Amino acid sequence: MLDEHERDWGIFLRGRRASLAFAVFNILLAFLYLVTLYENEAWITSFAGIVIGGVIVILNWATIWDTYEFFIFDGRERRHRKKLLKKIIGADIRIIPTS
Repeated sequence: MLDEHERDWGIFLRGRRASLAFAVFNILLAFLYLVTLYENEAWITSFAGIVIGGVIVILNWATIWDTYEFFIFDGRERRHRKKLLKKIIGADIRIIPTS
């Protein structure tokens, strides 16, 4: 049971790294978009500028939330589960026959 948890933990860590990589990529994309807007202010009022800006905002919100969830909520839950499994494995088990 603990081995399965260790395997799941490895998969979880790979997902964490992928989520962080996507977040960094999207932040860089947003930075490039802002640099483009700074150099060409009229572009933000165009339809393409508005749509691309909206998509970038949504992508950044989603990837940053996903990364935050991986690092804060999911990691805490998995550490708690591992601690619980170790307690169960190391528990003193007694069998008491009933009459």
